[in-house]
Amino acid sequence: MGTLSSSRKTELSLMVVSDSSPPDMAAPIMPATRKIPMMKNKKRARREPKQEAKKVFKKFMCCILAFQTRPGGCEFAMGRKNIYLLLGSNLGDRPANLASAREAIRAAAGPILNTSAVYRTEAWGKTDQPEFLNQVVEVETDLAPETLLETLMDIERQMGRERSERWAPRTIDLDILYYGQDVVQTARLMLPHPGIPDRRFTLVPLAEIAPDFVHPQYGKTNQQLLRACYDLLTVREYY
Repeated sequence: MGTLSSSRKTELSLMVVSDSSPPDMAAPIMPATRKIPMMKNKKRARREPKQEAKKVFKKFMCCILAFQTRPGGCEFAMGRKNIYLLLGSNLGDRPANLASAREAIRAAAGPILNTSAVYRTEAWGKTDQPEFLNQVVEVETDLAPETLLETLMDIERQMGRERSERWAPRTIDLDILYYGQDVVQTARLMLPHPGIPDRRFTLVPLAEIAPDFVHPQYGKTNQQLLRACYDLLTVREYY
């Protein structure tokens, strides 16, 4: 067996000292605390998707809570809205009927912000009946769409309207044209009113008080819709 060289003996002795040295003399050990930030980062990375999910869930719940259950179904609580209503009458004292309807709307739906002139218009749909007086009003309301519809129908009933047939003569007719910029589609209500682009007796007073209001579905102003309207029925200012 060969003998170790002096350099080899020195190397071995250094190895023995290193292995048997106390911790403060041995090779430095990475402190365990250095791993903690990494663990925290991993935990944070795991928490972030959960936090995002919670935020989304909260927003969803806010939307759910914004719905109000009523006899007419579920409605979205939209806050205060500027809406446009069409008033029409072709039975009885027509100017008085329009005036009574405006007062009832103020009391039940909200303040009237703007009113168009009153227009004389030929009957639309069923033409063998007296001509109408029509007017558009802008109203600020906090009623949800379905509730607003019920409110207007109550006013019609109180003013003696009878729904015997479609487009029949009536003491008062109240239609929701626009509910802000919202699009509403339920079994009972479609907004904006689907007949707006086709009816001159609606567009003339609308364009008078809101010419630059943009239809949320067609992307055109009331003035543009009036120019493109093919309805030929006569609409004349009454007062």
